[in-house]
Amino acid sequence: MNRPIEFDERRVAATQIFRAIALELLEATALDLSRSVPDLADRSERARTARQDRADAIRWVGGCAAHMSFAMCCDALNVHVETVRRQLTSDPATLYTRLRDGRQAREAESANAERAREADDFHDTESIRPAAAMLHV
Repeated sequence: MNRPIEFDERRVAATQIFRAIALELLEATALDLSRSVPDLADRSERARTARQDRADAIRWVGGCAAHMSFAMCCDALNVHVETVRRQLTSDPATLYTRLRDGRQAREAESANAERAREADDFHDTESIRPAAAMLHV
């Protein structure tokens, strides 16, 4: 009887992980595309890496083969591929800001929920201690 619940919990957890990875990939891509392109005369390692990151991001959004494709990320997030592609190519900085702000809000919400659970656990423990102490009298 526990197996179906266990399987369902694993499926839900895997879906959440997959969505988190998809969001991270889209955020990193938006960041790469929002940065200014270094001058071609700049031969520094940093400039070369920035140009390569931008070229990789453009190829990925364009549909190149990848372990986790752009379309797969959009599907995981239930968003239309062409809509996100247009946003990434027209205004990646705004999309990056929205993704980053959303991630930070989710992280804050998660931290608040964790603190609330810890507080509940502490209060539950505190209410048990006097009862446990009475047993040892």
